[in-house]
Amino acid sequence: MAENTPLDDLPVSSNPGQQNMDRVGATINDRVKQAMGVLPDTEPTGRHFLDNEHNLFGYNGVVVRDGRIVTLLSLAGDEDTPPINLDTEITIQGDSHGYVSSGHKPGDKVRVLGFIEPFFKAGKGIQSSDKIIQVQGGMGEDGAEVIGWIKPSEFDKQLLKRQREEEMKKLFGSSKPEEV
Repeated sequence: MAENTPLDDLPVSSNPGQQNMDRVGATINDRVKQAMGVLPDTEPTGRHFLDNEHNLFGYNGVVVRDGRIVTLLSLAGDEDTPPINLDTEITIQGDSHGYVSSGHKPGDKVRVLGFIEPFFKAGKGIQSSDKIIQVQGGMGEDGAEVIGWIKPSEFDKQLLKRQREEEMKKLFGSSKPEEV
């Protein structure tokens, strides 16, 4: 039998009803992740993995298809934070000191293999931190391609943004609408 929560224990905010719905939604998602080992699909616009006030180096949302994260994005509409899709080629730049957590080197071109939500702990032993992008590329000391997890702060967002703009120009001509 479900336990009732006294009204005095409910959090008070500018919109307590929405806050409670967010908490219920997060609880359901956590149970699904743990029980099934997969994520529920999202709309094309994505869903938050952090609340509206927080982001991880500009990213705060994901798009999920067939139980797998296919896109990492900024739901705040930040134009300087381009979406990252599976199989996207990105360029490693490292953090402010040039450090890359995955063992890649600054300048390495890598392909995105997968994503995991930050600070996610699944029932099957999968645990993450803020290293939420799995990439492959570059050469290790043994001559093999390096596979590892990076933070969104460790790749060149501006280069990815320029690549996207160039792709849009190729597909649609100009990136700006024509004036009449």
